[in-house]
Amino acid sequence: MNTDGSEDRQPQEAGSKDELGKSISLLPGDVAQRVFGPNPQGVEIAKSRQEVIQRQRKDLLESGLFPTVPFPSTYDARGTEHTVCFQGKIVIKYQHKDGWIPILDDQKKLKVEPATPLQYLRRLDLQNTLFGDDARIIAITRANRLVSSQPTLRGLQPSENEIRDVMQEGGWLRVPMESQDLPHQLMGSAWWHPDEELVLVDARKPNFKKTDYGTL
Repeated sequence: MNTDGSEDRQPQEAGSKDELGKSISLLPGDVAQRVFGPNPQGVEIAKSRQEVIQRQRKDLLESGLFPTVPFPSTYDARGTEHTVCFQGKIVIKYQHKDGWIPILDDQKKLKVEPATPLQYLRRLDLQNTLFGDDARIIAITRANRLVSSQPTLRGLQPSENEIRDVMQEGGWLRVPMESQDLPHQLMGSAWWHPDEELVLVDARKPNFKKTDYGTL
C-alpha cells in the first residue's frame, strides 16, 4: 500500500485482464437497456422483491453480454457491498451483496431496502452522470452478481467539512437527522438534491478522496 492509500500491485489470481475480457466494457445504463428494455421498471407489482432480484440476475446471466468469472481468492479490500482488486489505473469491484436503495416509509422517514440488479445499474449510471465517474460493467460472477471497473483515485481522506462543502457546491442538501431511520453506520450520511429529485446515502469519508483536482 502506498502512503496515499492506493495500491499498485496486480491481484495474483482472479481479476486478470484476459479473464475479465479486456474488450468487454459497457456503461451501466447500456446494460440496463439491453437486458431489461428501454423503459424498465425497478420492481414488478405482485412479485416479492427477492423474486425480482433472482429473475433479474438470471436475465443478466442469460443475456450473454459478459463472461462468467470466479470470485477472487485474493483481493485488496472488502467493503459492505464489494470485494475489490486494484489493477494500476483501474479498480475491479466484485459485487458480493445486493446493496441498498433508499425508500420512504409510511412515516416519511428515510430507510433502505435491498436493491435489485436493475437498481444497482441505475445507481452506477447516476454515479457516472452526477459525479463524473466512469464505472463500467465487465463481467458476472458465478453467483450471478455483477463485476465492474472504476478508475483508481489516489489521494487522502477528506475531512467532514470538506465533504460537506463539495456536496453543497453540487446542489445537495443534508437530510435532517430526525427524517432518517437508517442502519447505524449510515445515519447522518443522507443528502437530497431537489433539482434532480434524488436521495444520496452513504456520503462518508471512505467514499471520498482528497486529490490534486479537489475532493472527489
